[in-house]
Amino acid sequence: MRTVILLLSLTTLPLAQTSAPRPQSLADWQSMIPAIGKALKTQFPEERIEAPYPVGILRAGHVADITSDGVSEALVSFGAGGASTSQVTLVRVEAGKPVIALFRDRAGKIGPIIFVEGASVMHTDGVDLLQREHAVFAIHYNYGSTGKLHHCGGEAYTWNAQSKTFDYNSALTRKLTRTTCSQVPKKVG
Repeated sequence: MRTVILLLSLTTLPLAQTSAPRPQSLADWQSMIPAIGKALKTQFPEERIEAPYPVGILRAGHVADITSDGVSEALVSFGAGGASTSQVTLVRVEAGKPVIALFRDRAGKIGPIIFVEGASVMHTDGVDLLQREHAVFAIHYNYGSTGKLHHCGGEAYTWNAQSKTFDYNSALTRKLTRTTCSQVPKKVG
């Protein structure tokens, strides 16, 4: 009898130790901010982190399971930024710890990406997590000195479960950029 109880105890112990937090909500992500700050400082040693504002999770729409692995991802603000924009990056969870997501760019180079989020009268930069497409989409547009739309562009990155990277997707980039830019006002005001 004692042997059976001991065996049951030993078999349940590793399960309890290996189960990791699986953030699903904005509140879950906010509880991980200290660990996220450390991950940002490690991955981006040259960037200002938590100056002048603390690291933060962007609004609830920027928390979604875009990899379809049952664990949400979040867009995280560095806490630093300009007059109208903030630096953000995508954070995933692996083995219960926050890690900075890796992206494969147009040239095939793999690394983290710093996105810009924010707007002024003359420019807009934004990042969206698109669950249906398993993608991250960055949009940016600006107006010239005449107030007319000068440039509108974007980049889409889709999840690659094999390489565990978000890979640049030219077809999705064209589709999302065309759709989004068609909705951007052609003139300021």
